[in-house]
Parts: sequence; C-alpha cells; structure tokens
Amino acid sequence: MRAFWLALALAVPVRAGAPGDAALMEEFKLKEDYEAMEAMRPRIDALARELTALKESHAGKTEPDPGAPRRAAAREELTALLEELKDRRNKFKDRGVDQRLGQFMAMAMEFREGNNEKANRSFQGGIRHAQIIVEYKEYGHSVEMLLEDEQRAYQEVVARWKTLEEAKLRRRRTLQGAAAAAVLLPLLLLLWRRLKARRAALPAPETPAGDRLGRWSLTKSPKPWTYGTRWDGAGGGGGTVASVRLFDERLCAAPSSPAKLLQALRAAAPPKHSAVAAPLEAFPAGASIALVYPATAAKPLSLWLEEGRGVRPDKAVVFLRRLAPALDAAHRLGRAHGALDPDCVLVGADGTVTLEDFGVAVALAAAGAPAVGTPAYAAPELEAGPPGPPADLYSLGVLLYELVTGRHPFEGTNLPAMKREKRYKRLSQAAPGCPPALDALLDGLLEPDLGRRRPAPGGLEAALERL
Repeated sequence: MRAFWLALALAVPVRAGAPGDAALMEEFKLKEDYEAMEAMRPRIDALARELTALKESHAGKTEPDPGAPRRAAAREELTALLEELKDRRNKFKDRGVDQRLGQFMAMAMEFREGNNEKANRSFQGGIRHAQIIVEYKEYGHSVEMLLEDEQRAYQEVVARWKTLEEAKLRRRRTLQGAAAAAVLLPLLLLLWRRLKARRAALPAPETPAGDRLGRWSLTKSPKPWTYGTRWDGAGGGGGTVASVRLFDERLCAAPSSPAKLLQALRAAAPPKHSAVAAPLEAFPAGASIALVYPATAAKPLSLWLEEGRGVRPDKAVVFLRRLAPALDAAHRLGRAHGALDPDCVLVGADGTVTLEDFGVAVALAAAGAPAVGTPAYAAPELEAGPPGPPADLYSLGVLLYELVTGRHPFEGTNLPAMKREKRYKRLSQAAPGCPPALDALLDGLLEPDLGRRRPAPGGLEAALERL
C-alpha cells in the first residue's frame, strides 16, 4: 500500500487543454463529457470579449447604448451557456467520482501486483478529473463576475442618464410654464375682446317699463346679447315661451334708424331650415327694434369651448355635416349669417345643431349701423366691407379649429395681421392624428384671399362628403 500512496503523491497530471487530456479522459470513459464542455468555451469566450468591450465603453457615457438590444441578447445567451456549462460540469464530476470509486480497489491491486504504470495512469486520470472540475468552476465564476461588473457599469450609465433627463424635465417644465403664461395672455386677451365686442358698445341692460315688449311679458333678469339685451319672455297669456331681444339704441341711431333696420332684417331673413332658428317676429320698440326667437333648452357652443376641451376629428366632422346643409342653402341664395361665432351656434342634448341670429349682422351693415361682433371669428375682408357667404366659411374654419384643439388658431395681439398672413399652427400639428383631408379643408376655409378660399359658397356639404 505504501507504493499506492507514494504514487498518489508523486503523480503529476498534464496541464488543462493539452492533447493528453482527451486521451486521458477517453481512457477514464469521460471523453464525451469533457469534449462537450471544451466545445462550449469558444462561444463563451467570444461573448465574454463582447461584454468586456461593452463594459469598457460604458465609462463616461450619459445615455444608454443604442445597441442595448444586442447587449441584452449577448447577456441572455451567455447566461444560458453558463447554466448549461454548470450542468455539464456536474455530470462530468458525478460520473468521474462514480468511476473512481468503482476502480479504487482495482488500482490498489495493480500496485500490489507491480503494475505501477497502469495504476499510476489511473491515478493521474482521477487527479486530472478533479482538477478539471476546479478549473471549469473557476472559469464559470470569472464569467459570472464579468456579467455582474458589466451590469453594474451599465446601471451607472442609466443612473447618469436618468439624472440628466430629470434635469431636462425640470428645465422643460420651467419653459412650459413660461410658454403657458405666454399662451394664457393671448387667451385672456381673446376673452376680453369677446366680452368687449359684446358689451363695450352697449349700455347696462334695463328692463323696459311695465316689464313688457309688445305682447311679450318679460321674465327673469336681463342678460347681455351680442347686439343688445335679451330676456326670457312669455306671450299670449303666458302660452308661448320665447327669447325676447332688444337692439341697443345706438345701433338704430343715424345713419341707421329703427325703420331701416327692420326693413334690413326682413331682407336678410334666412331660408327656412331645421338647423336655423327663425324669428317669431320683429317689431319697433321705441327707439329700437325687438327681435323674438322661440325659446330653446339648447346651449351655446361657447360654453363647451370655454372649458378648453377639444373633440375627436371625426366628431367635429359630424358637427360640420349638421351645419352644412343650412349654410349651403342660404349661400346659394346669396344670404349669409354674417357673424358666425360660438354664441350663435346652439347644441341640443341630442346633438342637434341650430344657428341663431342668422342675417342680423348683414342687416345691421345694410342699415348703416356700426359693426358689432366677435373679431376673433371675423373674416379678414370684413375690415373693408359687409359680410357675405365667404365670411361664414372663414368663421366656420375658426370654429372647426377651436372645436378640435380647444384653442383659437390665431393667438396673438395683432389678429388682423395674423389672419392676412395666415399665421397659425396647422391643425395636423396642433391635433396629432388629425386626417390630412380635414387639415386641407381647414386650410382652405382659413384662406384670407377670397378668390382662393375653399370650398366655394354652397359647396360645403359636398366637400365634407369627400373626407
């Protein structure tokens, strides 16, 4: 037995990877397992080199590598290979241990019988088997450490990137706050202009003596109207409910007059259409004219727009299609609303759309009264002349833009110049996802040149059908 332990102590195995290993493992019946592990090393080494290069490239970066998908794939493949290598190493270990235990007594007998060379070779195989297990364990551990180091370096890159992004976000929010203030001021100016257009030229509402206008008994408090004052009213013993409106007397003063305005109102009356509110009557009332409409529960579009909410483009198209037949019918007769704005577009609970005050602005211009309206929605040509059908189409374009985006297309202090120069943010930019055809339609409606404004009066419904 002394020879056995001496041989065990003096046995010197060949180094890993040498050609002798394969022959040794074949004799030890472990060649297949050994070669399977050896075959995996070139791919593992290649992936390890790739990750080493990535780890070194992370130094100083301030944003994640655009090659992140390739990095993730390399890490995933390398992790899977390490797991497979570990399994193969364990099988190599278990089989070798089993065989060494089975051959232990046989090798002892070889030493006793003097077959030292054969016994020593078996011992070398056993020792080399154990050494290969240790080497592959250390090899796998070194690659695992590389994975951890690369991941740590990458996380540092991500942390630096997040810090910079947070700083950018703070700066962006600061700039957005300033931009919001810059946008809010024009919006406030727009609201102020709208209120000024309605009220600045008009006196405080006063209820006529006796709380009556003609046959109409006036109820509730007076409210401002674009052209004067309005009340809820009842007539004929309270049977008919109406909206009674009284023009401001200054609109009936020279060169205008109540008689001229009454005649102009009758001439500018809209054609009969379900989407147009027709006056019940118009009559002289002292130094002014009273105009009476049927009462309605519908609400003006301005209440929706003042909330700053936009609607989907397809919903806006539905809205236009409900207005188009009425406008086309009037425009073919050469008649115009004249002052289309959100206050005179009424929207019912069931989605029906009705136009009020149709032709009133046209009548005032014909009677020689001063212009009253909402400049933000007025076509550029109204600076020089009376309203016509093309002006309605322009105002409709402004309404469409505001309906989709929740904002006015011309946000600034010099509205006339902005309109003439067509300075507005395209609908497709202000409302991403807007169909190009709707963008083109709006661009045609907001055309300042009358000769190029599209569609032509009377062609709105057909243009909408092409969307």
